[in-house]
Amino acid sequence: MDKITEKTLRILIVVFGLLFCFTAIMWSKKEQEVKIQTVTIEILNKKVDSLGGEMFIKDIQIGSYEIMWGILEEINKPLADSINNQVE
Repeated sequence: MDKITEKTLRILIVVFGLLFCFTAIMWSKKEQEVKIQTVTIEILNKKVDSLGGEMFIKDIQIGSYEIMWGILEEINKPLADSINNQVE
């Protein structure tokens, strides 16, 4: 078996050093991507929560109008029909 020469050893050290640097850089980039995606997810979650709150308020308002419409139909059916015909 041939002995490893000093030149071969230096080449191996350089290659492994470059490989290590490349791996470290790629890992760092992936870590930055994860941080960016985490921030993006947090922003989107806040928007979803905000929209959910707005939807709840709108659902309550719609429910109130439906209740009032039902009461109007019970109290004054001709007026409710007249309004219904105008809307359609």
